[in-house]
Amino acid sequence: MKAVICTIREGVHIHTPGVDRWEVCQCGQTGAKWEDPEAGRLIVACRSDRSKVRGLGLNNQLLLRAVTLPGQAWEDYREWHDIATDAPGYVFDKAKAGCWAVVFRVGSTSDTRWATEAEYMECWPHDPERGEAAGELEKAQATAEASVGLVRDILEALCRRDGLPLESTAEPGEPARNYELGDRLGIGRVFGLKEQP
Repeated sequence: MKAVICTIREGVHIHTPGVDRWEVCQCGQTGAKWEDPEAGRLIVACRSDRSKVRGLGLNNQLLLRAVTLPGQAWEDYREWHDIATDAPGYVFDKAKAGCWAVVFRVGSTSDTRWATEAEYMECWPHDPERGEAAGELEKAQATAEASVGLVRDILEALCRRDGLPLESTAEPGEPARNYELGDRLGIGRVFGLKEQP
């Protein structure tokens, strides 16, 4: 499961993406929508300070047990946590974050990205806050998107050079996520992953 954490206005607001429509944070500053809900690809639109917006990944293995199984004792949660962090190829795995919940930067994973200008306008079609800043925002978004694309290109080139696979181990047939490629290259810490012993 993915959600969006917004701290642009007072407090911490968490909201889930919409399916076929934008869901806007209660503060009105961020919107989220599934690009492909089956593949877990998320789009986030932000009206102001992107540095105050993060993605939240929650392992469904723990969530489903917590809402469907009886018990709910501390021992149950510890067992569910162990199950949720036995997830090779996923960021939740003990060899990576080692936690069933992970906070990440939007765009730092291959399945999350910032909205394009057209998507932003779809989220907020009559945005009075855009004004003269629209051009600057477009430039900043283009630069951020180019940077994410460049990072991906560099990771793939290094993997090809070193003969490392580009396919995901978690989702065979799909491209590996950026953190997977980084982990294979021994630079997982760049993506917030634990160093391998």
